Amino acid sequence: MSKTKAVSSLAKDEREIELKFALTMGDSLSLLEAAPWQALRPGVERRLHSTYFDTQDHRLRQAGFSLRIRDDGAKKTQTVKTFERGDDAFAERGEWSCAVRGMRPNLRARAAAMVRPVLADAALNPEIAPIFTVDVTRHQYDVMFEGATIEVAVDMGEIVAGTRREAFCELELELKDGPKSALFGQAARILRAVPIRLDTQAKAERGFTLLAGGHTVRRAERVMLTPDMPLTAAFQRIARGCLRHFLANESAFWQGKPPEAVHQMRVAIRRLRAAMTAFRPVCDDPLRDRLKSELRWVAGEMGQARELDVYIEGILRDGEAGYGTDPAYRNMVDDYGTRRERAYDQLVLALTSVRFHNLMLTLTQWIECGAWQAQNPPPTDALIAYAACQIKRRWKRVRKIIADHAKLDDTARHAWRIEVKKLRYAVDFFLPLFTAPEIMNRKEAPSHRALKHLTGLQDGLGALNDIAEAERRAGLSEIEVRLIAARAEDRPALLRAIDADCAALAALMPFWKDSNAD
Repeated sequence: MSKTKAVSSLAKDEREIELKFALTMGDSLSLLEAAPWQALRPGVERRLHSTYFDTQDHRLRQAGFSLRIRDDGAKKTQTVKTFERGDDAFAERGEWSCAVRGMRPNLRARAAAMVRPVLADAALNPEIAPIFTVDVTRHQYDVMFEGATIEVAVDMGEIVAGTRREAFCELELELKDGPKSALFGQAARILRAVPIRLDTQAKAERGFTLLAGGHTVRRAERVMLTPDMPLTAAFQRIARGCLRHFLANESAFWQGKPPEAVHQMRVAIRRLRAAMTAFRPVCDDPLRDRLKSELRWVAGEMGQARELDVYIEGILRDGEAGYGTDPAYRNMVDDYGTRRERAYDQLVLALTSVRFHNLMLTLTQWIECGAWQAQNPPPTDALIAYAACQIKRRWKRVRKIIADHAKLDDTARHAWRIEVKKLRYAVDFFLPLFTAPEIMNRKEAPSHRALKHLTGLQDGLGALNDIAEAERRAGLSEIEVRLIAARAEDRPALLRAIDADCAALAALMPFWKDSNAD
């Protein structure tokens, strides 16, 4: 056997389990100066240079893999990892590593077996190439905590992708041996010393984000459930997706505080709270209600900023054409802009508070290691039957209002909108269970059409609620009154669209009638 073959055949195949946190440079230095852990041996400082590879069209990334070669000064190691997007609250990734001689990937190595089908003949194809690099100074410690061995790493580094550069500091806690709960215990201990912000992005994801020009606002991703999945696993997968949805948009928020990021963070919270309600028989442990209350607090902290975003962008901006040069209009817009800035300042205080950081850490631990997982399962363990029951129950609440919805006052209509929203989230969660795989991405599937009309119904009711909220504002100027009156002229059209969506839903529901769910 040649030396090359001997090197490439040595592969490390394991699951990487870790928690990641974002840090400021100052907090990173404070953490190193007064480390809140007892290391088994003195810490080690390492300089790591990593080059990430992919095809020009990012074939590996799209398949859920990253491929890198890391040079630590003593050896070069090739590693393939999985992203597992949409299904991890804390990172539990596949990892395959082997030693290499140079800075070109060895795609014939056993550790590259997972990506060979993706790349096909890329072993002989020059299209696989470096796409970005990551240089890191790592301070690494091995720690024993609560019966576990944990590798603690404080990384300070820079990502370079073409002409773009981004400095970053992060804390990694990787479980080497022992219970997962110890990772959270160690993180809580660190949080008492310095503020650490939960961040699920791996360095590979950071690099691809930089390549794309920065964090973007993300909508909720479809969570893939299967009929044979236990109820506990289904809830965990949905909850993980909601948390990841929130954290992705929190990152977008910190890169510019776009209004849509705030909206999507609130959507993520509402979806998670809805899931915690839908799966109450599964996850009803002593911590559930407290977490729901804290999530309500976070959503409330975002409320004023979101309301002002909707009012300014949805109503006041319509006056640009008719009043754009009017000093009174300009002063009014500036005044509301100042109010919005104050609301965002308050939101920043909430999102940087110890209370919020504790919530994110506790929530993640609860999703991954909560006491609810040790409880007896609910009476039914058939996921499709459970899902059908949940959707039917929520549809019944929505359906009984349909005939008289035009007679509802604003308060009653808002309450109905909340029921519509809960039904929509339930249908969205359970959609894959009632849609044949071959038509999962086809819009004509009954389940997809039901979701489309629920979305339209929710949007129409939301627009009516925005008008009602605007009309309830006190001390309105004459221009505001005119702009709100102009928007209120949309009511008849909105009510007609709501009628159409209601009629379509009445014809489609129950869309699971041929799925043997009953």
